[in-house]
Amino acid sequence: MDGLLVVNEAKYIEVLEYLLGEESGANNLFLGKVKLMKLLYFADFDHYFNHGTSITEDTYVKLDFGPVPQNADRILEKMAREKQLTVEKVPNAVGYRNEYTLCESRSSGTSLSPAERETLAAVVTRWRNSTTADIVAASHGDPPWRMVKYGEVIPYHLVYYRKHSAPRYDEEPPIQSMRLL
Repeated sequence: MDGLLVVNEAKYIEVLEYLLGEESGANNLFLGKVKLMKLLYFADFDHYFNHGTSITEDTYVKLDFGPVPQNADRILEKMAREKQLTVEKVPNAVGYRNEYTLCESRSSGTSLSPAERETLAAVVTRWRNSTTADIVAASHGDPPWRMVKYGEVIPYHLVYYRKHSAPRYDEEPPIQSMRLL
């Protein structure tokens, strides 16, 4: 199964419940599937940068709209099948966006460490009012995404190249000088 079952599903569900729950403020009119996938990316890679481990343990691949976690769809579908959430396709200017609503049945909420909760809260605070286009552009400017080829797995250790990049994810590095040949 291509290693897709290596994640801790209970913990992954707890992360998704946090991001989709009313308490976090992430699940607002800007949140659709693409933005949700980027929130997962920034949570995992920010946590890895600061603590040496990711939160979900998922594998990310470089695709058109940025890094995509390999297990998120499967777990979201499982949550929908088990009536833990509903997904409604809401029309918008570019097609539709998935609107997620958590149902009453929730996980125990004990899988995440305080540091993981802190990382999730910081990621939500940073991106809460950003559009999908904003977070996609930021993920495209992040060194781990820039350093691999399309379709490749994005290794977590590449996040340490953030130390040497522009201070904001969505800024292009300044062009110092160009020498024409």
